[in-house]
Amino acid sequence: MPECITLIETYQFLPHILDENLGDTVSEAVHKNMEKCTEKGYILNVKNVEIEDASISPSCSMLDITVKILCTRLLPRPGDIYVGKICLIFELGILFQVAQVLKVLVPLEDGKFINLTGTWNAEKNYDSDEEYGEKVMVNSKGDTFFLGDLKRIKIENAHYNPMNKGFNCYASFVKDEK
Repeated sequence: MPECITLIETYQFLPHILDENLGDTVSEAVHKNMEKCTEKGYILNVKNVEIEDASISPSCSMLDITVKILCTRLLPRPGDIYVGKICLIFELGILFQVAQVLKVLVPLEDGKFINLTGTWNAEKNYDSDEEYGEKVMVNSKGDTFFLGDLKRIKIENAHYNPMNKGFNCYASFVKDEK
């Protein structure tokens, strides 16, 4: 689940930013740079930025400004349960989007893909949704999954990938308790 955390980061600036707008300039730089994913998780939003310390770098005469950042992050961990929106159905399974930043795969264990006009051919590369109609997945229990459906999923494994600067996650469905 998204959580509120405090990060301590140091940014370098050119000395000419020293004026009455220093706080705004630093806050703007933090907001621009925090819209990303690192091994610390996805930064969803920055709530507050406070300047903790400022010094001049002895090696390059830049300003080193240390800031305390209060932010909301999403760090996927095994066992976490999320509500995700189905954004892709394909031969490997169903891809969910969580909090508009995290993509999670629920692998296809059994079942088949169909569409409203017949069987979806997993071997064919479709150029657009219009070409094959609305894609649907039906598992062996008769459950049907449509694009845009919201489902509860449980993270089974999560790994940060520094190459694409995101998390590779797979999950399973959470059984609805009745």
